[in-house]
Amino acid sequence: MLNSCEDGFVPWAQTHWNSAVALFRQRRALIVSAEVDADVVARNEHLLRMHLHVLARCDWSAPQTR
Repeated sequence: MLNSCEDGFVPWAQTHWNSAVALFRQRRALIVSAEVDADVVARNEHLLRMHLHVLARCDWSAPQTR
């Protein structure tokens, strides 16, 4: 399980992590694909940034206590 975040406990931190990994893999596949709808790429990028935004604010030095 991931650590707690500075602004309080994030009960879905592991879900954010798993989603970011999956979206990054999708992103790599979209990059090599020649014919992809721009809306699909934009949505993927938006969701990936959202999950990374949450994870970037996590305190990685403190153990998760909840």
